[in-house]
Amino acid sequence: MLRDHIERFKYRFDLWWHEQRADRLTADGSEPSRSSRPLRDVSHKSLDVPVYSKSESIPALVFRYLQACGAVIVLLLYLGRVIFRFVPSSWRFTVSVSILILIALCIFSCTVSLVGEWRAKKQQDSTDRHI
Repeated sequence: MLRDHIERFKYRFDLWWHEQRADRLTADGSEPSRSSRPLRDVSHKSLDVPVYSKSESIPALVFRYLQACGAVIVLLLYLGRVIFRFVPSSWRFTVSVSILILIALCIFSCTVSLVGEWRAKKQQDSTDRHI
């Protein structure tokens, strides 16, 4: 039954592919050259699209990131504690180091995200002042 569905899908895909290919062929049946293909018009796209669209203050931004980072750290510590109950005592050092590395990665990623969003907000604020 699954084989029938696969064969039917393959047949429909082949029909679709040949139909699409036929739409692209020139009058003599050959593929059009790259130079004869029309280029896409991108002149309607605006380059002045704001990157940052949130209207929160910088202290609220920092507080939001601290909350998210703190929640992840608490969950990692809880996970480490649960793992401690089930692993032998010889593995506890490895689990502790692993949890500490994950916490360090969490702090690093939160810091990088915060700095990126902070810079985007400052850039958006400076462009708003010039307008």
